[in-house]
Amino acid sequence: LIYILPIIIVPRLCGPVLNRLAGWLVNVSSAVSVVIHLGLLYGILYLWVDISGYRLLTLKLTLIAIIVTLSLNVINGYMGEFSCSHPGFMALGAYSASIFTLLFFVDDKVFGSALLPEFLGPFLFPVALIFGGLVAAIGAIAIAVPSFRTRGDYLAIISLAFMFIVKSLIENLEFVRGPRGLSNQPNYVDLPTAFLWTVAAVWIINNFVRSTTGKALNAVRDDEMAADAMTVNTRRTKVVAFLFAAFWAGVAGGLFAHVLRYVNPSTFGIQKLAEVLAMVYFGGLNSVYGSIVGAVSLSLLGEALRPLEIFKWIIIPLLLILVMIYRPTGLIAFKEFNVMNLISPKRRK
Repeated sequence: LIYILPIIIVPRLCGPVLNRLAGWLVNVSSAVSVVIHLGLLYGILYLWVDISGYRLLTLKLTLIAIIVTLSLNVINGYMGEFSCSHPGFMALGAYSASIFTLLFFVDDKVFGSALLPEFLGPFLFPVALIFGGLVAAIGAIAIAVPSFRTRGDYLAIISLAFMFIVKSLIENLEFVRGPRGLSNQPNYVDLPTAFLWTVAAVWIINNFVRSTTGKALNAVRDDEMAADAMTVNTRRTKVVAFLFAAFWAGVAGGLFAHVLRYVNPSTFGIQKLAEVLAMVYFGGLNSVYGSIVGAVSLSLLGEALRPLEIFKWIIIPLLLILVMIYRPTGLIAFKEFNVMNLISPKRRK
């Protein structure tokens, strides 16, 4: 009731005001309308999380889940392959970004004195995230080169092996403290930072899948031989998409490490893989809308069911089974994301 009553009452109270606002937004430029909508969304999220630190943490992790789900949907949805390597990419991004910030901006017992002044950390944090994303993309080459020379389920097998290789490698590297993990990451990921990175990821990934490369990916997914006959460089297209998805998984891993301020190899195992795959297939393949819906739904549902402990892992799988039976492609599959549909209210005839 605590959650249902506001959902019922607030729209009734705010409806007249929002209708007048929507009528005014019709007459302003798209850029101004986008900024206003994002500002309103951020304001709502800020008011919601300001009640408790737990809600703030939940929201940050949900925003990161959106980035991870979107990036995996590029491979499993738009490209039509089945990859299990995203936890490995997240691990590479998380550890690379953590090493970057700990090495340059933190006096740490593992990495020693900071190489740069501490006040530069928040300004150079985007560089750390991009560095983590690039390391993940470089790691993706180890999968892309051998797997895309073959057909069938080889990508799933190779990518699953990659995930275990990365996890085992980190566990045996003493300079990153092995299975004990890295801690003491600086607190650079506040709500505005997480929100802006998520907005940037949605915008960039949406533009990518709507671009010529995205259309080529759809052609490869539907019929690779036909796409090859129509002069689409199928191997290059798949490699570019795979590295692009790995980059954003690495960025999400860097954000994840600095939200929790601790990271260890066991975080990026089978459970993380199952979680991300569930979000992708629950929300819908080949859909930006679906990725957002899947990430938000399962993240919040998991937190809502946390008091049920073990029953949580019974209810969520049963829900996924029902979705797979009645909506095999997910809740919102094969829907193009167009921001104008969100920011431009429909006029009544």
